Amino acid sequence: MATSTITKKKKQVAFNKVKDFVQSRLDKTPLIVDNGDTVRVGNYKCQQTNGEWEVLLKNKHKAIFTLKGSAVAYCIALINNQETDAKTILQYDTSYSRAVENAYIYGVRQKTSHDQFKKELMWIRHQDSVYKMASVRSQLTSFLRNIKLT
Repeated sequence: MATSTITKKKKQVAFNKVKDFVQSRLDKTPLIVDNGDTVRVGNYKCQQTNGEWEVLLKNKHKAIFTLKGSAVAYCIALINNQETDAKTILQYDTSYSRAVENAYIYGVRQKTSHDQFKKELMWIRHQDSVYKMASVRSQLTSFLRNIKLT
């Protein structure tokens, strides 16, 4: 079996120096590491549990989000000391979450109702919730595109 000439070199990379450098910059730089159910943004950790994204700072709860993008943007806003943007992101995500729940509830009620008037009313409310969900999501997306990184 042939061995590579690259692995024979005795020169080692100073991993501790690199690690210390990255650790010193985590409070100021939004370094994003995505591992599927966990996203690290600087010192913040966004972790998915039961379909929700929980934001943790040093294992202490900060906020809960419905959308992964909202959780990551919230962390970036906090790192950049933009508390008003972070609150706006939280409000948009909360509004989106309510619209999703309402759409689900009205859809189920429409299917289980036997009264024709109630079915029609639930269909109208369901459609209204779906429209609000799409509207809030587009507002949130446009807001996230315009967030400033410093």
